[in-house]
Amino acid sequence: MILCSTVFVISPVMAEDYTIAAQNPIGTEEITDFLQGIMAHMQSIIAFLAVLFIIIGGVLYITATGNSGRVTAAKICWTGALIGIAIAAAAPTFLKEIKNIALRDGNMPETLDEALTVKEIVTNTVNFLLSIFGILSIIGLVVSGVIYLVSFGNPQMKENAKRGVTYSIAGVAIAGAAVVLVRQIIVLITG
Repeated sequence: MILCSTVFVISPVMAEDYTIAAQNPIGTEEITDFLQGIMAHMQSIIAFLAVLFIIIGGVLYITATGNSGRVTAAKICWTGALIGIAIAAAAPTFLKEIKNIALRDGNMPETLDEALTVKEIVTNTVNFLLSIFGILSIIGLVVSGVIYLVSFGNPQMKENAKRGVTYSIAGVAIAGAAVVLVRQIIVLITG
């Protein structure tokens, strides 16, 4: 008994004298800083891979010597690289918008009264999706214009480019009309 009581009396004193300070292994205090660091690293990796695939596509295109399979593979490499760069560049914006859809001004509400209503969440989501639709339509318009410029007299490519321009303009018009329609419906519902 005396031995056990001595250990219990001495152990708090010993623990106080021999504390070990552990450093933070992730180097940040908040999870958002940690996730932003991961996103920055992922963006740099995606940018490196995109440049690598652009170079690979160029080598395939240069060495194709009339082989349509290699030309197609080069175009696929370039397309994938450009899509990767676009996604990496747009990722922070998408994450910010997703955060804003779920939270008011991107901050956690302190009370239930400050939380977003279902109507506000649906409105934010619809506006976000429509803006993505509009952006994709504009990108389609630019890509179709580039295809038309590089068609070099190929009538099939010119027709595909014209069709792409038509669909892209229709997409922009539909996205704009949908935004107006959604806002008017919200005004009618909320009175």
